[in-house]
Amino acid sequence: MSDKELQKIKDLYPEETRIKLLKDMDDEYLKAGATGRVDYIDDMGTIHMKWDCGSSLGLIVGKDDFEIEKIKVILVEVGEDPKVIEIINSLEAKQEKVGGNIEVVPTFFSNEVSYDFVMNEEWRIFNYTFNRYIWDKQDKIGGTFMVVKADEQTGEFVDMTNEETEFLIDQIKEKCPPYSIENQLDNDEIEQEEIGK
Repeated sequence: MSDKELQKIKDLYPEETRIKLLKDMDDEYLKAGATGRVDYIDDMGTIHMKWDCGSSLGLIVGKDDFEIEKIKVILVEVGEDPKVIEIINSLEAKQEKVGGNIEVVPTFFSNEVSYDFVMNEEWRIFNYTFNRYIWDKQDKIGGTFMVVKADEQTGEFVDMTNEETEFLIDQIKEKCPPYSIENQLDNDEIEQEEIGK
């Protein structure tokens, strides 16, 4: 394998990229639909994996049948209705949507399934416009954020059914009302309010 071919594989599948199998492999646990993360790529171009099932069997481009995993999420932009979008299940894709490093906190929308808010962890520092209330108006989120589903066992973000996305949109509309632009305060005023309490 040439250096150019090796670099192309590394560019396509950087570390931590989520992968989904499309065809069974020679491992009793690695069936079509299995998912995991890229660990590293060696000099032969083998993609070494950290599979969610615990296996570490590597992938060979052109031999094994797989794709970069995509998931449905609910995107909530300031002043807009929540909407369903599909993104690559990678840290970089989530950071791109929220405009920086991410912070993940629970939504408490369900007692049976784990749904999380994913937001820019520095939205207060950057003075992002308040978007919506959360947690029965006990807090707020500024800037664009997402609602995602997480696997209860691994904590990994996973895809959702259409029924789940409809449920989440209803929950956001009911429990996360938009923050009024007329009541928008900058972070300096917030800090002064908190200091005065």
